[in-house]
Amino acid sequence: MTFGSGISNASSAGRALDTALGQALAPFDSPPDLGFVFATSHHADAADDLAEAVDRVAGIGVGAVAEGVIGNAIEIEEGPGLAVWLGSLPGAHIRADHLEAVRTPRGITIGGVASLDGVVGSVLVADPFTFPTGGFIAELADGGIPVVGGFANTGRGPGGAALMVRGAVRSNGALAVTFAGEVGFRPVVSQGCRPIGDPAVITASEGTTVNEIAGRSALRYLRELLTGLDAEERAAAARGLQVGVAADEYKMDRGAGDFLIRGITSVDETTGAVAVGDHLDVGTTIQFQVRDAGAADEELRRLIAGITDPGGMLLFSCNARGAGLFGTPHHDAAAVAEEISPPALAGMFAAGEIGPVGTANHVHTFTASMLEVRENAG
Repeated sequence: MTFGSGISNASSAGRALDTALGQALAPFDSPPDLGFVFATSHHADAADDLAEAVDRVAGIGVGAVAEGVIGNAIEIEEGPGLAVWLGSLPGAHIRADHLEAVRTPRGITIGGVASLDGVVGSVLVADPFTFPTGGFIAELADGGIPVVGGFANTGRGPGGAALMVRGAVRSNGALAVTFAGEVGFRPVVSQGCRPIGDPAVITASEGTTVNEIAGRSALRYLRELLTGLDAEERAAAARGLQVGVAADEYKMDRGAGDFLIRGITSVDETTGAVAVGDHLDVGTTIQFQVRDAGAADEELRRLIAGITDPGGMLLFSCNARGAGLFGTPHHDAAAVAEEISPPALAGMFAAGEIGPVGTANHVHTFTASMLEVRENAG
């Protein structure tokens, strides 16, 4: 398999595409099978031209307009940016489809879904306003299909998406690329948190509101936890306290990657309840977490350290990571380049990331969700 990637910050979409494509095509002796193009909103008006261009160059061309783009060891969070990822995947069966949510008398159905027989994984780039991502990726997980991707937010609101699928630009729904045949599909999900305190069980809840933890009001439990921390940990909690939800209730020895990270949305001083950004049932095991640059850097490097002889990498990093979290630009892309030196790395900053934890696919926040595409080792 052959992979290539490129990136440009040129203000002209045509010049940016020429530069990024030139870099990405350098390793190829024949046309690639699959191409992704990611562009910032500065190039949104050129989306039709970008979609047609990448589809001409590759057997299948797809892409999206997003708030920021990633290519090689560079991340462009502000200003114009365009990144290209190309792959030659002999023996793989690749399909790209535009998916739409269709309302019927029986509820919402997804139009455009092709046969999933033999599919080993999927990349999904969705419009956050018009596609029921959570339910769809959960169904794929039930079929044993991991999904990696993210929400592409152009900043233009509902109907303003720019998803590129086989030479056309779609303003809603989702772009789905499925992989089957002789191809390896390895997801890596780095949520960038570390646990504090001990795991505990929710003993009273209603929807997204946690009323009791371990038999005490949720707020009382949280205050007792914070009181027992040292000054450094309390400062970290003040900057980014999160709730970790156990991905597998039956696993006893849980580490940082065994929790789904969810934000705390509000606290009710009167009732002692804590509202969380997910529906949590009584009996759910949770552990509070802190998010900081050090934890995010350590986890990302630890997760990718085991990748040897890497294939092509696609990276979907949260809009809230980047320089805002790490204090310096290019962190996630540079860390991947430093640790494993993939032959190609490209992607985008997402308004919500998609990736598997355990055997289930989930929508995440503050996460770096990555995919390694490589020769099938098995």
